[in-house]
Amino acid sequence: ELLESLPESEPGMVRMLSVMATMGQNLYLGNSLPIREWNDFAQRDVPYELVRANRGANGIDGQISTWLGATTDEEGSWAVFGDLTTMYDLSAPALLDQVQCQGRMLVVINNGGGRIFDRLPVVQALDDEVAELVTNEHGHGFENWAKMWGMNYVRVDGIEGFDFEPAEKTTVVEVIPNARQTDLFWEKLASI
Repeated sequence: ELLESLPESEPGMVRMLSVMATMGQNLYLGNSLPIREWNDFAQRDVPYELVRANRGANGIDGQISTWLGATTDEEGSWAVFGDLTTMYDLSAPALLDQVQCQGRMLVVINNGGGRIFDRLPVVQALDDEVAELVTNEHGHGFENWAKMWGMNYVRVDGIEGFDFEPAEKTTVVEVIPNARQTDLFWEKLASI
């Protein structure tokens, strides 16, 4: 009910993304926040044949490269990354000439920084300026990055934006959750 009442919250958009990703043949999740949110909020009615995930203390580096390497010959490959994880591997699409398969979907959840840290009590106790440094807040988008590497681009900043399909070449899907709905979601979830 909470996911349905706040569909443009980050958990709500992850839920809808999990429905869309059933169009793919396999799924890769990297790093911590996409894995956690997928575990908590993804649909469970349609199973995925193959799911890969990568996280760890140093797991933010090379995630896109790892996905491209792991799915070299696999059409219909979907991947979900956080914005900071994507920024740490901006040169990975240079590999696309070697591993270009039909239907690749590279999803970036762009919540403006390391939002996973917002809910940690130790970060909540910091003053705003220090907390901003910890979360690496930013205002960057990924459209020009997609263009630079010759990828298709789709921006999803509302639930109606989930009207897209895989294409012949790799498509970057930038999902931008509603920050107000996301905050409200976590507040309501904590009170349950």
